[in-house]
Amino acid sequence: MKFSIVVMFISLMFLFGCNDKEDVVTNPTPVSVPTVSISLACIDHVSMGGRLNRAIRTQAEYDYLIYQYYQKPLNDYWNANYQSVLQTIKEEYPGLTDLEYAVLVNKAFYTSLPFEGTENCSFPSIDFSQNSLLVQSVKTGGCRFPDLTPNVTWDDTKKEVHYSLKVTTHGNCMMLIFRRKWLLVPRIPDSYNVIFTQDEEEGPK
Repeated sequence: MKFSIVVMFISLMFLFGCNDKEDVVTNPTPVSVPTVSISLACIDHVSMGGRLNRAIRTQAEYDYLIYQYYQKPLNDYWNANYQSVLQTIKEEYPGLTDLEYAVLVNKAFYTSLPFEGTENCSFPSIDFSQNSLLVQSVKTGGCRFPDLTPNVTWDDTKKEVHYSLKVTTHGNCMMLIFRRKWLLVPRIPDSYNVIFTQDEEEGPK
């Protein structure tokens, strides 16, 4: 996967050209650019209900994203619930050592929502000298997860990047479904505005 990403963006460098200025691409008209879908499942798992449409262009922004949408909620939840969980475990398992209680509390946190299964979370490395990260949130209904079809266009004349997402739903079940679509794209200059839009259509049930 990493090899294919590298090959794709090397190809993009030849397609768009490089220079030492901020605007590293020059397209006279809006043009669709290739994208690579990536997973940030740990962030999605912890904060899926929150709206998140964002362009991440630097490592500092990426680090803050991870902190804001994963590490801080974990810290806040831990601080708010540690003593009550510890007390419950002490009542159920009296006479253990402090270390044994700490292990059981840790297990309790990572085997229940909202942090179930996130104990060994890791986040993909991104080279922000070459790439930017886009994310768009979807809130919809249906009987199962919708299909998400992204398209990213680049307009140098307007200095805009347009991230559109086609959302194909399935059925009329009374479910509330949250999804996010994370994309790697060629590096977006700071002066460019990123616009997020989505269109929803009903697909096969």
